[in-house]
Amino acid sequence: MLYLSDEDVVRHAPLEEVISAVEEAFKYFSLGVTVTPLRTRVEAREYRGDILLMPCYMPAMNVFSTKIVTVYPENMARGLPTIPVSYTHLTLPT
Repeated sequence: MLYLSDEDVVRHAPLEEVISAVEEAFKYFSLGVTVTPLRTRVEAREYRGDILLMPCYMPAMNVFSTKIVTVYPENMARGLPTIPVSYTHLTLPT
């Protein structure tokens, strides 16, 4: 598995290519040919936060992906990000 930092993504994913891929993905989503279940929310009450899971299967682009978002509004007072995000992208059939 390859892990990319923010800097890696900027260096290896030209903005024009990213925009093109996002446009293509939205096209397939609009056509109804993706498997995109509703976002799952898990509340972490003791930390006053949430974990959001957003999976997607897009056969036309040979992609299975999951976006994981945590929301911790109180992190701002700690000088930490309030909405950290992880994204897993699997090119099928791996």
